[in-house]
Amino acid sequence: MHTQVSRQGEDTRLWQLFREGDRTAFTSLYNAYVQALYNYGRRFTTDTALIEDCIQDLFIDLWRKKDQLADADTPRYYLLKSLRNRLLRRLNQRQRFASSGLTDEYDFQVEVSYELTLVNEQWAADQQRLVNRALQSLSKRQREVIYLKFYENFSYEDIARIMSLEVASAYNLVSKALDSVRRHLPAAYAALLLILLIA
Repeated sequence: MHTQVSRQGEDTRLWQLFREGDRTAFTSLYNAYVQALYNYGRRFTTDTALIEDCIQDLFIDLWRKKDQLADADTPRYYLLKSLRNRLLRRLNQRQRFASSGLTDEYDFQVEVSYELTLVNEQWAADQQRLVNRALQSLSKRQREVIYLKFYENFSYEDIARIMSLEVASAYNLVSKALDSVRRHLPAAYAALLLILLIA
């Protein structure tokens, strides 16, 4: 936790320096977050070129508009939300969705990493498939909220802002997602998965 707080403080300092025109700080922010942004983008689409384009456009716009940006206590939240909005806009345009706003029609993939499932080297590939099948049974928004909460460690307040939800809705989504996972897994695997996610 101390490391996470230190990282957040450093990122806030870099954000302030970048807003003042410090190119080194801007590069440091890019290097610190490009992989996390790419990983998040991959949950929406397998089109790596689109993800890379959106990340590049995001940072180009950040530099161009640095004088207009507000302070950011958590740059990670700001960057993920901005990438999410860009990706969904592009995917919506591509699929000719109605222009009445972003819908729940986007895809979102989340899996338990192979390393995570190898607890004491006793989880084999069939158990991993069981867990991933349970996660894929979730709605797209439920998969996304699980990713943001348990993989990215965002607070419910930040999740609500990223996904344009009420905080109560974020709580509700997580609760329903975990209930669904429990129903789709044998009891022993459900308990272990929840321990791994919440630990």
